[in-house]
Amino acid sequence: MPHTMTSDQIHVFLSHGSGGRRRLVGSRTTFRCSRRPGRASARADPAAEFVRRCSSGSQAVSTLHGKHPRIRLVSPIYSPVGDPSASRVLPSNASEWSPPPPPKWRRSRRVFKLLLAAVVACVVVVAAQTLVGIDQVARWVAAPSLPTLPGREMPRSRNWSGYTASSGRYTAVKATWVVPRFAPDSPGGADAIWVGIGGIRDNDLIQAGTEETVSGRGSTQYSAWIETLPQASHAVPLTVSAGDSVTVSIQQVAGDDWQVAISNDTTTQSYKAEVRYQSSLSSAEWVVEAPSAGRGRLVALDRFGSVTFSEASAVKDGRSVTIADAGGHPVTMIGGGGRALAQPSALGDEGASFTVQQAIR
Repeated sequence: MPHTMTSDQIHVFLSHGSGGRRRLVGSRTTFRCSRRPGRASARADPAAEFVRRCSSGSQAVSTLHGKHPRIRLVSPIYSPVGDPSASRVLPSNASEWSPPPPPKWRRSRRVFKLLLAAVVACVVVVAAQTLVGIDQVARWVAAPSLPTLPGREMPRSRNWSGYTASSGRYTAVKATWVVPRFAPDSPGGADAIWVGIGGIRDNDLIQAGTEETVSGRGSTQYSAWIETLPQASHAVPLTVSAGDSVTVSIQQVAGDDWQVAISNDTTTQSYKAEVRYQSSLSSAEWVVEAPSAGRGRLVALDRFGSVTFSEASAVKDGRSVTIADAGGHPVTMIGGGGRALAQPSALGDEGASFTVQQAIR
């Protein structure tokens, strides 16, 4: 007589007959288990006989549930087919079966997709470096998060510390600072001190300043430079040394024509250059920066200690203003874990001076 074992997920039908086949009917799949030669005893337990034969000889079960399927029946209760009143729902053990391993072609497809994504990413990076320059890519990677609306918390950046202003059109910027000194045993690193126009809301930036590169072996290299993104910075023929007072100004002459002036107030030497550059005129900056190297890698910040900007000003909407008048906002340079690396002080009483203080490490 046919029997039915019921559970909340699986129904098992066992039958004896001349067909020589037994069926396990699941919620979605029918498994057929070939009967071995010989005839089952009439007194054999149908469920045990089914489990014995399927676990030893069923190709379908072996394929779907691994080489050695695990089948466990919990307190089976049988009732005659057609008599639902006598059946009971049993705890399901379907969730305890090992999930079938994914086909090899699926694993290969996943690996292929990952490799394809890596190749596409590399092509995009190389194309960006070729079209816009390495320095610009570095600035995109380490772009400072600079909200400029009043009342916000102090903005933070991975590579800038100082003040920025971005409410208006800026056609000139200027500041004076003293080139920092380094001890002979100072660890290797670099810093760049500069003023600039653009670079906050747009990708354009014209800037000029000084850079200090510490070898870590007792020597330090000083230079004055100009940069117009996406072009890389280039040094200018002006000697600067530790302790020198330097004044840098950038001024729009007309349209895309600019004049950049760098003066060493200590030696009274100066350098001027006429630069043609299309600017958005969207912001002005007074910044100490951790420079970037090839492929967007930030150079370790040297131990510059502190840098004081004085007589900092800009021309905003045709009017000469201080940082305070321009609505400047402070920017803190942060490192791993959000730790402050360099932080600007409050503006001086005249609104045109501040000090970037390096955090003690």
